[in-house]
Amino acid sequence: MINKNRNLKVWVEAEVHPSPEELADVFWAMDSEEQALFFNHLGEISQQGISFQLQAVTDSEHLTHHGRFVMGKIGDYSDKRCQYGAS
Repeated sequence: MINKNRNLKVWVEAEVHPSPEELADVFWAMDSEEQALFFNHLGEISQQGISFQLQAVTDSEHLTHHGRFVMGKIGDYSDKRCQYGAS
């Protein structure tokens, strides 16, 4: 019997280097659960290095006032949630 299906399944391995803009677009397209999981994973992989990394980012000449505003809003909102007992 001859298979007349012309579709092939092909597995391709590729190394991808998304830009910061592409990563931000993907993050923004996530729903709230996915964004929470993103931050959970970031917390797991950053361990003790998060303070150093945040300091390096805030000191960077590449951080605009828009980026600094977003970082501040995330920090402010996270702090408020902690004050009210959210985990």
